Amino acid sequence: MGAGRPYAIGWAIALAFLVGSAGEAIIFSDDQDEHAIASRAGPRDAFDSVGRIECLDPAIPGITHIASAWLIGSNQTAITVAHAFFKLPAPPFRPVAMQLPVKECIFVLFNRDETVRDIFTIDYILSPWADPRRRFDSSFDIAVLRLNRPAEGAVLPAIRLTRFQARKPVSLLAFRADIRESQILHDSRGLVDRFPRAQLRVSLLNAEGPSISDDSALFATSANAEAGSSGGMYFDERLGAAIGLHLGYLCDQPGPISRYRPSECFNYGRYFTSDVMAMVQGVVEERPDISLLVTPQLPQLQQGRHADAGPVRIGTGPMR
Repeated sequence: MGAGRPYAIGWAIALAFLVGSAGEAIIFSDDQDEHAIASRAGPRDAFDSVGRIECLDPAIPGITHIASAWLIGSNQTAITVAHAFFKLPAPPFRPVAMQLPVKECIFVLFNRDETVRDIFTIDYILSPWADPRRRFDSSFDIAVLRLNRPAEGAVLPAIRLTRFQARKPVSLLAFRADIRESQILHDSRGLVDRFPRAQLRVSLLNAEGPSISDDSALFATSANAEAGSSGGMYFDERLGAAIGLHLGYLCDQPGPISRYRPSECFNYGRYFTSDVMAMVQGVVEERPDISLLVTPQLPQLQQGRHADAGPVRIGTGPMR
């Protein structure tokens, strides 16, 4: 766990009462104008494709699990974190993960005035967490969703496969579970650092939180995040493209506002890699890899491409 100090590690997803408060959060700066993105003028853009996953917990009435998500590849495909659809087993360790029923989950898009623009149900979910050996491992905490219908008029973000570059500026676009601002898109600016290898760990799914077994696609960041930010979009303004997905935080003794320390107290995300984009393309083309299927069964898949399908826009280019 690094130097023997007590750590808190977790996902920025809320397990919140519908009329309750948000969970723990890692905020490094409270002087950012994070609301400016929500009040921007002009025609619809790629940031309007960021929405929210809401899953009711059938075992606990009045409880909902919340995460951010966004359209990718087509206007009927979305991406988020896998842990949005699973309940972390409480101590003592339970070997069987609790999966939330997909029929209790929706994807919500909002207008800039905070009103609901559209609501979608989910046909199926692909994720490396389909393999029980990878569940609750943040290194594989990613899920691609097929929505029940296209999001009309959506503008999709460009995606860039990029390599690590220290102190690179990045924006995190995400919703938060704070009941006062739950329908406001936040834009938090921060810097990217290498994920510290000393923080790799294998967890028994107890209070220490998830495992982190592979740091090859992970990065640490000083961008602010709160409960509900998991699944948010990391956007590189210089590239004009999304480069990754927000996963969670790791910090010793987190407080309302913590000091960013790139090896000890940080939020973290995952870069897009070719295997993730292959998963996206499989959903876009309605040819999903069945081995990655999280939901128990597929609906009747149409033959050929969907009318809105097309190649996922990916760039590699020189590192900037």
